[in-house]
Amino acid sequence: LGPVPPPLDDTVRWPVPRPLGCERLCNLKFCSDLRKLWDCRNCRADTPADRGLGRRQLRRWLEGQTRLRGPIALGIANWPWRLTLVAAPPHLKGLPNPAVKMRMFNWVKISANQAVGTIWTNPNMKTLLDLDFDEIEHLFAANVVEKKLDTDPNKKRVVTLIDGRKAQNLGIVLGQLKLPNETLKEAMLTLNEELLDQQLAKQLCALAPSTEELVAISTYAKASAEEPDENAVLGKCEQFFLETQDIPHIKERMMCLGTKIKFPLKIAEIKRDVRIIYKATKEILESQKVFSIMELVLTLGNFLNAGTPRGNAWGFKVEGLLKLADIKSTKQPNLTFIHYLVKLIEKRFPALIELNEEIPDTATAATLVFSQLLADLAELKKEIEEMRKEIGVINGGTLNLPEGDKFMDIMPPFMRSAQVDLKETADRLERTKSKFGQLCKMYGEDASVNPEEFFQIWHKFIQAIDRAQKDNERERVVAERANKRNAAREKRTAEMAAKKAEQDDLVDDIMDKLRSGTVRALRSTPSKPSVMSMSFDDPNGDGRAGPDLD
Repeated sequence: LGPVPPPLDDTVRWPVPRPLGCERLCNLKFCSDLRKLWDCRNCRADTPADRGLGRRQLRRWLEGQTRLRGPIALGIANWPWRLTLVAAPPHLKGLPNPAVKMRMFNWVKISANQAVGTIWTNPNMKTLLDLDFDEIEHLFAANVVEKKLDTDPNKKRVVTLIDGRKAQNLGIVLGQLKLPNETLKEAMLTLNEELLDQQLAKQLCALAPSTEELVAISTYAKASAEEPDENAVLGKCEQFFLETQDIPHIKERMMCLGTKIKFPLKIAEIKRDVRIIYKATKEILESQKVFSIMELVLTLGNFLNAGTPRGNAWGFKVEGLLKLADIKSTKQPNLTFIHYLVKLIEKRFPALIELNEEIPDTATAATLVFSQLLADLAELKKEIEEMRKEIGVINGGTLNLPEGDKFMDIMPPFMRSAQVDLKETADRLERTKSKFGQLCKMYGEDASVNPEEFFQIWHKFIQAIDRAQKDNERERVVAERANKRNAAREKRTAEMAAKKAEQDDLVDDIMDKLRSGTVRALRSTPSKPSVMSMSFDDPNGDGRAGPDLD
C-alpha cells in the first residue's frame, strides 16, 4: 500500500506499530494472553482503520510497515479494534504522574470511539498544566497502611515443615480440642472413645502425616538436638507429629477407630430398614384386602375398556392404581373414578376401606432406598476388611507397638463380632430380596423394579383413598346442608301458603255475609272518613236489634 496518507482528522489518533525505524517499537504491545494493547506516548501513528481500510488491506499494511508477518498480522487485522486499541488523548501530553498512590476517582471512562464528535475531541480541549499538582498530591494521597514490624527480640521464629493447608486444618482441630499433645497421644494409643469421637477420628485420619513429613520433622529434631537454635521453634502441628511419630500407622489406626465407633449404630440402622422392607413385603404378599381391591379394579377396568385394545385384560401393573384419579366423570366434573371406587367400597365392601391398617409398614418402606442399604453394607464390609488387614500387619510382627498401646486388645474382638453382624445382616438382606421377588412375580411386576418404587405406589394409592374419602364426606355434608335448606324453604313456603289460604277463606266469609245482609256497612258523618262496621242481629243478646246508626 505504500506510506500511510495523512489522517483526515488530527484530533483522533491511535497507537499502532511504527515502521522499523521506531527504536522502542512499543506502541502496540500484547500481554501474555494477547488480549490487551498498551500505548507508548512517545511515538504515535494513525491506523489505516481510520482511513476506512478493510481487514485484508490492514493486514498488508501491517506486514509492510512493521515486523509482524503472516498469522500474527492476520490476527491483528481481525482483532476487534474497538475493544482492544487504546486511544491516547492528545491533550494529555505533559500531564505529570503522581509520585505516590492517590485516591481513586470513580468516574465512567469514555473511550476514543465514544469521544468522536463530542466536546472531548474538541481541538480547544487541553490539559491545564499550571495547576498545583503538588498540593493535590499532598491532600488526596491514599492512606498507606504500614505493617508493624515485630521488634520483640524474645519472640522465636516458627519453623513449618508441612503443607500450609494441612497445617491450618490440623491447627483448627487441635485448637478445638484444647488438649496437650501427651494427652492426645495417650488417647490415640488407648483408643479412648470419650476423647476421640467418630468425627475427630475421621479428621485425624485425613490429616495424618506422610512419610516425607515425618522424615523432615525427625531430621530437624535431630539437627536441633545437635545444634540447638534458641530463636527457632517448631510449629504446633509439627510438634504434634513429633510427639506421635512413634505410633505406627496413625492413618490406619484412626480409620479403624472411626469404623469401630460408627459400626454399631450403622449396622443397627441397616437391620431396622431391612426389617421394615421385609415386613411391608410380607404384608402385601399375604393381604386378602389387597387381593380383593386388585380384583375389583380389574373388573371395573375391563368394563371401562370394553371393546378397545386395552380390554379383556388378565391383569394390570400396580402403577395403574394411581391412574384411577385421571378418569373424570362427564356429568360431575369434580368426580373421579377413585371417588367412585371409594363410594363403591363403602357401600358394597366396607371391610376394604381400612386398607392402611392391613399394610401399615408400606408408608415407611416407601422412604427407604434398597440400593443405598446395599451400598452402606458394602462400605462397612470394606472397612472391616481394611481393619482385618491392619490387624494382620501387626500380627506379622513388622510393626513395633509402643508401650501402652491397646490396639490389639480392642480391635480383634470387635472385628470378629462385626463380621458376625455383617454376615447376619447380609443373609437377612438376601431373604428380603428373595421375598420381594416373590411379591413382584405374584403381581406380574418386572424383576428389575425397585422396592421403594413399588411401595411408593401403594402408599400414594392409600393417600388417594384417604383424600377421596374426605372429599366424599365433604360432599355429603354439603348435600345434607343443601337438603336441610331446601326442606326449610319448602316448609316456609307451605306455611305461607296455608296462612294465605286461611286469610282468603276469612275474606270470602266476610264477603258472603255482606252479600247476604247479615253484615251492614257503617258510614261515618260527612266530616269524617267513612268507616266500615259490622252490626250483627241482637248484638247484646237481649233479643232486640241494635241501634240504627244511619
